[in-house]
Order: sequence, then structure tokens, then C-alpha cells
Amino acid sequence: MNGGSGVTIENRICPRCSSPMVLRTAGRGRYEGQQFWGCSTYPKCRGTVALTEDPAELVAERVSLAPGSSAQAEFEARKRRRAERIRQTWPVAVGLTLVTMLVAYLLTQAYFGPAWGSLAASGVALVFMGAYLQMPQTLDAWRIGAEGERKTAQYLDGLAEAGFIVLHDRKVPGYGGNLDHVAIGPTGVWAIETKNVAGKVEIDGDSLRIRSYRQDKMVDQVYREATR
Repeated sequence: MNGGSGVTIENRICPRCSSPMVLRTAGRGRYEGQQFWGCSTYPKCRGTVALTEDPAELVAERVSLAPGSSAQAEFEARKRRRAERIRQTWPVAVGLTLVTMLVAYLLTQAYFGPAWGSLAASGVALVFMGAYLQMPQTLDAWRIGAEGERKTAQYLDGLAEAGFIVLHDRKVPGYGGNLDHVAIGPTGVWAIETKNVAGKVEIDGDSLRIRSYRQDKMVDQVYREATR
């Protein structure tokens, strides 16, 4: 829901980042004209809560926050910045590619003939453009992370039958990071971290191994989150 101006109410705290919330009115979409609580730091944080005084309903609204939204937002922001850098540097990249193609053609055709020269020039173009336009792994990791959190959330939906409430993508005050998922139910409060890994996963006591390599940093991360 997107809204315009509003009034900050001190006793309403954003469930995602703990900032004060603002009473807003949706300006478009299916909820157009309806009021809701929106985070005062929007668009940095997009936390929202329905306009209700019922704590049970308030919890239900908080459950609906999208899993992986922070990772997805980071991916989209980085993707936009990368697209802008490509747009700004495109003329230079094309110029360097053309010069390299010409050099490759001249050198290759001098020894092997024009046909091989053309092939070499085409190869240079493919390599340059592929390297320039291919999405970096560090960027795509954010998209993969968001997708992983959404998949984990689907598995956690089944906990509702056991009396659990599951929250997603929660900012931890003073921690500098987000909890991917928090499950609250009869057996306690559980911090759940989503990781995308490949290979055999083994647990030996408090030690986590993936493809026989210790990954205790993952365990330490969840322990810090749970402690918070």
C-alpha cells in the first residue's frame, strides 16, 4: 500500500525496523482510500500494519509481511545501479570492443586469412559483451537468497497447524541485520536462517559441515540472531 502524508503516532512501532509508524491513506490499488500504519522511513523500510486495535489481528497482519522482501529489494536496487552504470559506460565499452575486434581481425587474417580473421573478431565481440552484460554472481546472490527465503516460508506455513505464528524478514534493532524467519509457538521462539548451499549437509554436535567443510559461521550467525 502506498500513501501520502500522515501523522506519526509514537505508540506505533514498525514491526520490521522498530521505527515510529505513520498513519497513511492508500492512494491506489485494492486498498485505495483505506488508512493503514506505514513505516516513517519509507521507502527505506516498507513495513505496514493494518489499522486495528486488536493485538491478535495486529499479529496476523505482521505475519503477512513478505519473506525475502529485504533481499529482493536489495537485489532490485543493485540491479538498477548496475543498469545505470552500464548505460553510462556503454559508449566506451563499445568503442574498446570495436578496436579490439579490429586488432584481432588484422593480426589473425595476416597469418590465417580473412575467414579466420572474421572469426577471431566475432569471438572477441562475444567475450567482451558476455563479460560486460552477464549478471555478476555477487548481484545474483541477492535474488537467489530472496527466492530461498520464499521457499523456506512455504515449508514453515505448515507450522500453523501446530499453533505457531511465523514472522518473516524482521529487522533486529542494534544488530545490523535481518532475521529471515521467526517461529513463535508452544515450544518457544525459534530464529531460522535460510542459506542456499550445494552438497552433502552433516551435523555433528554443534558443528555444521557442508561437503565435509566446517561452516560454523552459519551456526554462529543464527546463535547471535536468536540471542538478540
